[in-house]
Amino acid sequence: MISTLGQVMVCVNNQDEAVKFWTEKVGFIVISEEDNGEGMRWIEIAPQKNSLYM
Repeated sequence: MISTLGQVMVCVNNQDEAVKFWTEKVGFIVISEEDNGEGMRWIEIAPQKNSLYM
């Protein structure tokens, strides 16, 4: 049985829509966002510290 989870990578077709879902619907926050200059972005999203998910 899994009792903790550190990090999960999810590949999506539309990163902007994914960020909108996780921040507006689930209540997570963007921790960091990096662009490699070639159109590829790495976005880290996590629960807020006062969240039930923590």
